[in-house]
Amino acid sequence: MRRRNALSKYGGEIKAFVAVSLVFIAIYLSFTLGLFARKTPLSEMIVNVTSRLGPFPSSPYGVAYGDGLIWVSLPKEGEILALTENGKVVRRIKVTNASPTGVAWGEGKLWVLDAREGRVLVVDPQSQQVVDEMCRELVYPTAITYWSGLLYVYDSYFQEMIAFNPSLRNVVWRTKYPVTIGLAASEEGLWALLAKDYSIVLLSWSDISRVKRRYYSPTPAPYGLDWGDRSLWICDISSCEVLRLDPYARMYRVVGSKPPSWLAFAYAISLIPIALSALSKIGRQPYAT
Repeated sequence: MRRRNALSKYGGEIKAFVAVSLVFIAIYLSFTLGLFARKTPLSEMIVNVTSRLGPFPSSPYGVAYGDGLIWVSLPKEGEILALTENGKVVRRIKVTNASPTGVAWGEGKLWVLDAREGRVLVVDPQSQQVVDEMCRELVYPTAITYWSGLLYVYDSYFQEMIAFNPSLRNVVWRTKYPVTIGLAASEEGLWALLAKDYSIVLLSWSDISRVKRRYYSPTPAPYGLDWGDRSLWICDISSCEVLRLDPYARMYRVVGSKPPSWLAFAYAISLIPIALSALSKIGRQPYAT
């Protein structure tokens, strides 16, 4: 009898509570199932990290792509590792009496910067021996790449970009440029990793001073750079990894995939009139029928 009286007394409020609750449950499920999700494009300067290699026993400072392998220099270990794209180490090359930092691949050889002595070492990956050295005029080289018969080297001491012909052993050209800690060559242009703001820029082959594109570094501690297999490869000296980047993939952020924080608040607000209506009936007797 009391239950029947309560249902009769608060029947409207109960029905309103159930209806409002069902509406908000439906809204919550809609967000959870992604019915309101949408993709918004991120800045074109954000580059996509597609994979990671490592971590290595110490910080990598140079990376090169060649002969289907990724070559990574570890100055602290005094060696260069050759890895497959799935991260398997297939070769270790010891570079004695040197501090191997930047590394490049060209003509079937490794071109290795020796930051300590200011020179370029030529390493035969088959014999794993240093077969030549050049560019003794360098003081503090921090970046190197190879393209179409030329070595491109950056010397941070002179703050110069230098194009060097290893066959003739002469400087083709040199130009002042902001401090660079990574170089990579591709058909599209010369990629450079700038030390000032850790941005990655694509420079025009016809005019090295002209920036065609610019990207943010995906890591706060980048070093070294190379191009291969339609990807940029960059070292992360903080995580001791090498990152593979896709500069052509547009990045998006998915929004609206989670219920908004205001949903619970709105639900609570919508229950206030129902609660006030129920409170106003406390102590009243239901009408007799």
